Amino acid sequence: MLRECLNHWLRRYGEPFQAGAQGYRGLFFQPPGSLLRWLFSPEALGELPRPLWAVAVAPTVSLPDATVLTWRGASYRVLSSLEFRFDAQINGGLYSYEHPKSLRLSPQEVVQLDLEYPKRSQEWKAYYQKRALQPVDRSYLYFCGAGLVSFHIDPYGELSLCMLARQPSYNLRQGTFQEGWQHFLRQVRFQPASQAAPCNGCQWQTLCSQCPGMNQLEYGDSFGKVDYLCEIAHLRAHALDLVSAPAVVDNLSGL
Repeated sequence: MLRECLNHWLRRYGEPFQAGAQGYRGLFFQPPGSLLRWLFSPEALGELPRPLWAVAVAPTVSLPDATVLTWRGASYRVLSSLEFRFDAQINGGLYSYEHPKSLRLSPQEVVQLDLEYPKRSQEWKAYYQKRALQPVDRSYLYFCGAGLVSFHIDPYGELSLCMLARQPSYNLRQGTFQEGWQHFLRQVRFQPASQAAPCNGCQWQTLCSQCPGMNQLEYGDSFGKVDYLCEIAHLRAHALDLVSAPAVVDNLSGL
Protein backbone atom coordinates (compact mmCIF):
# COMPACT_ATOMS: atom_id res chain seq x y z
CA MET A 1 0.00 0.00 0.00
CA LEU A 2 2.69 2.49 1.03
CA ARG A 3 4.98 1.43 -1.82
CA GLU A 4 2.16 1.93 -4.31
CA CYS A 5 1.50 5.47 -3.04
CA LEU A 6 5.20 6.40 -3.11
CA ASN A 7 5.72 4.96 -6.58
CA HIS A 8 2.69 6.87 -7.86
CA TRP A 9 4.08 10.06 -6.30
CA LEU A 10 7.51 9.51 -7.88
CA ARG A 11 6.04 8.71 -11.29
CA ARG A 12 4.10 11.95 -11.19
CA TYR A 13 6.65 14.34 -9.69
CA GLY A 14 10.02 12.57 -9.88
CA GLU A 15 12.77 12.98 -12.47
CA PRO A 16 14.73 10.18 -14.17
CA PHE A 17 18.31 9.50 -13.09
CA GLN A 18 20.86 6.76 -13.61
CA ALA A 19 22.84 4.78 -11.03
CA GLY A 20 25.16 2.31 -12.70
CA ALA A 21 23.22 0.50 -15.39
CA GLN A 22 19.87 1.03 -13.64
CA GLY A 23 17.41 3.82 -14.27
CA TYR A 24 15.21 5.23 -11.49
CA ARG A 25 12.98 8.18 -10.67
CA GLY A 26 13.60 10.51 -7.76
CA LEU A 27 12.58 13.87 -6.39
CA PHE A 28 15.58 16.19 -6.22
CA PHE A 29 15.62 19.18 -3.87
CA GLN A 30 18.01 21.43 -2.00
CA PRO A 31 18.68 19.86 1.42
CA PRO A 32 17.74 22.11 4.35
CA GLY A 33 20.60 23.40 6.45
CA SER A 34 19.27 21.63 9.56
CA LEU A 35 19.58 18.26 7.79
CA LEU A 36 23.13 18.99 6.68
CA ARG A 37 24.17 20.05 10.18
CA TRP A 38 22.72 16.81 11.53
CA LEU A 39 24.59 14.67 8.99
CA PHE A 40 27.96 16.41 8.92
CA SER A 41 30.29 18.15 11.34
CA PRO A 42 30.92 21.89 10.75
CA GLU A 43 34.40 21.04 9.39
CA ALA A 44 33.12 18.36 7.00
CA LEU A 45 30.22 20.55 5.91
CA GLY A 46 32.58 23.36 4.98
CA GLU A 47 34.60 21.03 2.74
CA LEU A 48 31.65 19.60 0.80
CA PRO A 49 31.39 20.52 -2.89
CA ARG A 50 28.55 22.74 -4.01
CA PRO A 51 25.79 22.65 -5.07
CA LEU A 52 24.43 19.95 -2.79
CA TRP A 53 21.26 18.05 -3.69
CA ALA A 54 19.06 15.58 -1.84
CA VAL A 55 17.04 12.95 -3.66
CA ALA A 56 14.00 11.05 -2.40
CA VAL A 57 13.59 7.61 -3.95
CA ALA A 58 11.36 4.58 -3.47
CA PRO A 59 12.18 2.51 -0.35
CA THR A 60 13.16 -0.42 -2.59
CA VAL A 61 15.96 1.63 -4.21
CA SER A 62 19.38 1.29 -2.57
CA LEU A 63 21.90 4.10 -3.02
CA PRO A 64 24.85 3.29 -0.72
CA ASP A 65 27.40 5.94 0.16
CA ALA A 66 29.82 6.73 -2.71
CA THR A 67 27.33 5.60 -5.38
CA VAL A 68 27.70 7.69 -8.53
CA LEU A 69 24.49 8.75 -10.19
CA THR A 70 23.74 10.79 -13.30
CA TRP A 71 21.00 13.41 -13.30
CA ARG A 72 20.35 16.13 -15.89
CA GLY A 73 23.56 15.21 -17.66
CA ALA A 74 25.80 15.72 -14.61
CA SER A 75 27.39 13.16 -12.27
CA TYR A 76 26.92 13.21 -8.51
CA ARG A 77 28.35 11.12 -5.67
CA VAL A 78 26.19 9.96 -2.77
CA LEU A 79 27.67 11.42 0.42
CA SER A 80 25.19 9.99 2.90
CA SER A 81 22.24 7.66 2.53
CA LEU A 82 19.38 7.67 5.05
CA GLU A 83 17.13 4.75 5.84
CA PHE A 84 13.50 5.06 4.76
CA ARG A 85 11.21 5.55 7.75
CA PHE A 86 7.56 6.38 8.21
CA ASP A 87 4.95 6.91 10.91
CA ALA A 88 1.55 5.53 9.98
CA GLN A 89 -0.32 7.16 12.88
CA ILE A 90 -1.75 10.67 12.53
CA ASN A 91 -2.25 12.54 15.79
CA GLY A 92 -5.42 14.36 16.65
CA GLY A 93 -5.35 18.15 16.30
CA LEU A 94 -4.58 20.63 19.06
CA TYR A 95 -7.54 21.40 21.30
CA SER A 96 -9.37 18.31 19.96
CA TYR A 97 -9.47 19.66 16.39
CA GLU A 98 -11.14 16.84 14.49
CA HIS A 99 -9.95 17.19 10.88
CA PRO A 100 -6.59 15.33 11.12
CA LYS A 101 -8.41 12.25 12.40
CA SER A 102 -10.42 12.06 9.18
CA LEU A 103 -7.16 11.42 7.30
CA ARG A 104 -6.05 8.49 9.41
CA LEU A 105 -5.40 4.98 8.22
CA SER A 106 -7.53 2.39 9.94
CA PRO A 107 -5.91 0.36 12.76
CA GLN A 108 -5.87 -2.63 10.41
CA GLU A 109 -4.00 -0.64 7.74
CA VAL A 110 -1.46 0.63 10.28
CA VAL A 111 -0.62 -2.91 11.38
CA GLN A 112 -0.56 -4.09 7.77
CA LEU A 113 2.27 -1.62 7.13
CA ASP A 114 4.20 -3.11 10.06
CA LEU A 115 3.94 -6.51 8.38
CA GLU A 116 4.99 -5.23 4.95
CA TYR A 117 8.38 -4.20 6.34
CA PRO A 118 10.04 -7.21 8.04
CA LYS A 119 12.72 -5.07 9.68
CA ARG A 120 10.04 -2.89 11.24
CA SER A 121 8.21 -5.95 12.58
CA GLN A 122 11.43 -7.32 14.07
CA GLU A 123 12.18 -3.98 15.71
CA TRP A 124 8.72 -3.96 17.32
CA LYS A 125 9.32 -7.47 18.69
CA ALA A 126 12.77 -6.60 20.00
CA TYR A 127 11.49 -3.42 21.62
CA TYR A 128 8.63 -5.26 23.29
CA GLN A 129 10.96 -7.95 24.65
CA LYS A 130 13.43 -5.35 25.91
CA ARG A 131 10.76 -3.29 27.68
CA ALA A 132 9.25 -6.43 29.19
CA LEU A 133 12.52 -6.87 31.09
CA GLN A 134 12.64 -3.17 32.03
CA PRO A 135 9.09 -2.20 32.99
CA VAL A 136 8.22 1.49 33.14
CA ASP A 137 7.12 3.01 36.45
CA ARG A 138 3.41 3.62 35.89
CA SER A 139 2.72 5.07 39.33
CA TYR A 140 2.74 8.55 37.80
CA LEU A 141 0.38 9.89 35.15
CA TYR A 142 3.34 10.82 32.94
CA PHE A 143 5.91 8.10 32.31
CA CYS A 144 7.99 9.67 29.51
CA GLY A 145 10.74 12.28 29.52
CA ALA A 146 8.35 15.25 29.49
CA GLY A 147 9.19 17.63 32.32
CA LEU A 148 12.42 15.76 33.00
CA VAL A 149 14.51 16.34 29.89
CA SER A 150 12.15 18.37 27.71
CA PHE A 151 9.47 21.06 27.72
CA HIS A 152 7.44 23.13 25.25
CA ILE A 153 6.85 26.88 24.96
CA ASP A 154 4.14 28.04 22.56
CA PRO A 155 4.15 31.40 20.69
CA TYR A 156 2.15 32.97 23.53
CA GLY A 157 4.74 32.19 26.20
CA GLU A 158 2.85 29.24 27.72
CA LEU A 159 5.22 26.64 29.19
CA SER A 160 3.95 23.06 29.22
CA LEU A 161 5.33 19.54 29.55
CA CYS A 162 5.42 18.81 25.82
CA MET A 163 4.01 19.96 22.50
CA LEU A 164 1.16 17.44 22.80
CA ALA A 165 0.21 17.99 26.43
CA ARG A 166 -0.49 21.74 26.37
CA GLN A 167 -2.58 21.78 29.55
CA PRO A 168 -1.97 22.80 32.23
CA SER A 169 0.51 25.49 31.28
CA TYR A 170 2.56 28.18 33.01
CA ASN A 171 2.50 31.77 31.70
CA LEU A 172 6.11 32.91 31.27
CA ARG A 173 4.96 36.47 30.67
CA GLN A 174 3.85 36.62 34.28
CA GLY A 175 6.51 34.43 35.89
CA THR A 176 10.04 33.10 35.44
CA PHE A 177 11.24 30.02 33.60
CA GLN A 178 12.93 28.80 36.79
CA GLU A 179 9.64 28.92 38.67
CA GLY A 180 7.80 27.24 35.82
CA TRP A 181 10.37 24.49 35.34
CA GLN A 182 11.37 23.71 38.91
CA HIS A 183 7.98 24.02 40.57
CA PHE A 184 4.99 24.17 38.22
CA LEU A 185 6.06 21.52 35.71
CA ARG A 186 7.44 19.31 38.45
CA GLN A 187 4.03 19.19 40.13
CA VAL A 188 2.34 18.38 36.83
CA ARG A 189 4.94 15.76 35.88
CA PHE A 190 4.73 13.85 39.15
CA GLN A 191 0.99 13.80 39.69
CA PRO A 192 -0.01 10.23 40.56
CA ALA A 193 -1.81 8.02 38.11
CA SER A 194 -5.35 7.00 38.93
CA GLN A 195 -5.72 3.49 40.27
CA ALA A 196 -8.77 3.18 38.03
CA ALA A 197 -6.93 4.20 34.84
CA PRO A 198 -8.22 2.02 31.98
CA CYS A 199 -4.72 1.03 30.83
CA ASN A 200 -3.56 -0.23 34.23
CA GLY A 201 -2.30 -3.78 33.91
CA CYS A 202 -2.38 -3.83 30.10
CA GLN A 203 0.52 -5.92 28.83
CA TRP A 204 0.58 -4.18 25.46
CA GLN A 205 1.50 -0.69 26.67
CA THR A 206 4.93 -1.08 25.06
CA LEU A 207 3.28 -1.50 21.65
CA CYS A 208 0.99 1.46 22.20
CA SER A 209 1.29 5.23 21.87
CA GLN A 210 -1.06 6.02 24.75
CA CYS A 211 -0.03 8.98 26.87
CA PRO A 212 -1.73 12.00 28.49
CA GLY A 213 -0.66 14.18 25.58
CA MET A 214 -2.26 11.90 23.00
CA ASN A 215 -5.41 11.80 25.11
CA GLN A 216 -5.49 15.61 25.22
CA LEU A 217 -5.32 15.75 21.43
CA GLU A 218 -8.06 13.17 21.11
CA TYR A 219 -10.50 14.09 23.85
CA GLY A 220 -9.27 17.28 25.52
CA ASP A 221 -8.18 15.78 28.86
CA SER A 222 -5.19 13.85 30.19
CA PHE A 223 -7.03 10.78 31.44
CA GLY A 224 -8.68 7.78 29.87
CA LYS A 225 -7.45 5.99 26.77
CA VAL A 226 -7.50 6.61 23.03
CA ASP A 227 -9.52 3.78 21.51
CA TYR A 228 -7.80 4.15 18.13
CA LEU A 229 -4.34 3.58 19.67
CA CYS A 230 -5.62 0.79 21.88
CA GLU A 231 -6.94 -1.15 18.90
CA ILE A 232 -3.67 -0.72 17.03
CA ALA A 233 -1.69 -2.09 19.99
CA HIS A 234 -3.89 -5.18 20.35
CA LEU A 235 -3.87 -5.87 16.63
CA ARG A 236 -0.11 -5.40 16.53
CA ALA A 237 0.42 -7.85 19.40
CA HIS A 238 -1.61 -10.48 17.59
CA ALA A 239 -0.06 -9.83 14.17
CA LEU A 240 3.47 -10.14 15.60
CA ASP A 241 2.56 -13.49 17.24
CA LEU A 242 3.15 -12.10 20.71
CA VAL A 243 -0.16 -13.46 21.95
CA SER A 244 -3.15 -15.48 20.89
CA ALA A 245 -5.96 -12.96 21.08
CA PRO A 246 -9.29 -14.39 19.85
CA ALA A 247 -11.04 -11.13 20.79
CA VAL A 248 -9.32 -9.30 17.95
CA VAL A 249 -8.95 -12.06 15.35
CA ASP A 250 -11.93 -10.82 13.36
CA ASN A 251 -10.31 -7.40 13.07
CA LEU A 252 -7.31 -8.99 11.39
CA SER A 253 -9.31 -10.80 8.73
CA GLY A 254 -8.06 -8.36 6.08
CA LEU A 255 -4.36 -8.78 6.95
